[in-house]
Amino acid sequence: HEEELKRLQTVQKKLYEDILVAYPDETCWENIMISTVQLSKNKWMEGKALSAIGRILKKRPVECLFEILIEEKLRVGALFFFMNEDNLRSILRVPFSMIGSDSSARSFDGITAQGKPHPRGFGCFPRILGKYVREHGVLSLEEAIYKMTGLPAKTFGIQQRGMIAEGFFADITILDSDSIKDNSTFDNPFEKPEGIKYVFVNGTPVLWDGRETGALPGRIIL
Repeated sequence: HEEELKRLQTVQKKLYEDILVAYPDETCWENIMISTVQLSKNKWMEGKALSAIGRILKKRPVECLFEILIEEKLRVGALFFFMNEDNLRSILRVPFSMIGSDSSARSFDGITAQGKPHPRGFGCFPRILGKYVREHGVLSLEEAIYKMTGLPAKTFGIQQRGMIAEGFFADITILDSDSIKDNSTFDNPFEKPEGIKYVFVNGTPVLWDGRETGALPGRIIL
């Protein structure tokens, strides 16, 4: 981090100029949201777009960008709103595409329950099943579940997982396809989804009738 920070300070002026050339329309900064910072004095920035931070500080958003990165020593998380919905639907329909989330592991309490992370952390799979399967019919329920389970296990060579079959590890989620939906939002990312009733990990119930059991039967898969 120290070397990277030094390099940023060295090339800051050129980066500043290049960014202004590439993005002369400052409305683009409305699509970049600060999700996590480390310093207590900057916590108010979490969940705000760089454009809004700029208005509050009475500075150009690009100035705020460099000031935040340097002050926080690059330990900043951000969300970027540049995806295209039509492209997403097309990709979902491709037979070999798989469904997953690149969210960091989060919890509803403890050290990971910080900041304003992307709502995909708690809403990725329920969103697919609720919005893209039930509401819009982009995928059938069977297709979506296969893209979440069997296909990734097959693609990455994860043995004895991804299917309900004799001799396989019993990783099973029981859900209500008529009610499953994501509830997490950018303002309130730590919201549990609806419609997930039971979850078994290695045959042990970790969620029973919608409530955590406290069991920890999981293991790291290498």
